[in-house]
Formats: sequence, C-alpha cells, structure tokens
Amino acid sequence: MDKNRQVWTNRLTYQAMQDKLTWSLFMFYSPTDEDSYWRPSVNYRHNDQWQFTFGGNVFTGKDDHTFFGQFEEGSNLYARIRFQY
Repeated sequence: MDKNRQVWTNRLTYQAMQDKLTWSLFMFYSPTDEDSYWRPSVNYRHNDQWQFTFGGNVFTGKDDHTFFGQFEEGSNLYARIRFQY
C-alpha cells in the first residue's frame, strides 16, 4: 500500500434558462488507489420561493480498503424541495 496518495478533483457546472437550471458535477479521482467519488446534481429554481434539487453521492473502487472504495455501498441518491419565504 502506498504511503502517498494522489487525488485529482474537478468541478463542471452548466447553467441554462437564465440561471434557473444548474447542472453540476463535482468529482474526486485517485489514480494511486483507483477509486473515485462523484457528486452530480441538478437544481431548478422555479421562482423566488420554490427550488428543486436532485443529486447523488456515488463512490467507486475495486478494493474495500481504499479511501473512497470503502464507502461504495454507501452510494445514494437524494431529492430536495425548498420553499423560501
């Protein structure tokens, strides 16, 4: 097992419909451990009060002892509805 670990990060964001719709992908990748963590999300702002978000937390890795690979079974999806007044 390596003492030093490399992690690459990247964020991709795309906004459309006058910034009402936001697509986002934030990811971590470790070439030394060959595992990764992905955080995709889609956010839609209907108006000044209502906002809808869908996303996930996805862990990948072929080994159970790597930093992200140990959480592979903890991958999940989520949805959020937000009302502001």
